[in-house]
Amino acid sequence: MAKGVKTGGRKQGTPNKGKLSLMELIEAKYPCYNPVLSLVEIANDLEVDVKIRVHCHKEVARYTHAPLKASEKEKESNINVIFSRKE
Repeated sequence: MAKGVKTGGRKQGTPNKGKLSLMELIEAKYPCYNPVLSLVEIANDLEVDVKIRVHCHKEVARYTHAPLKASEKEKESNINVIFSRKE
C-alpha cells in the first residue's frame, strides 16, 4: 500500500479465487447455508452435550459481540456461570 492508498489488486472485501470457489461449492450443495445459524441451532439443542453447546455459544459470540477490553475483563471477573439441564 503506497502511503495509505490502495494502488492495485482486488477491491477490499473481494474474496480470493479459492475462497470464492469453495463458497460456490457449498452454496450448490447446501443452498442458503449459514454456518453461524447452524451453530446457534446446535447451541440451543438440549440433546447436545453441554461442552459442545458452550463452545458453539462462544463461537457465535465472536460474530455478535465485540471482545472485552482488558479493563472490562477485570470488572467482570467475579461473575460465576452455572449451567443446569432441564430434565
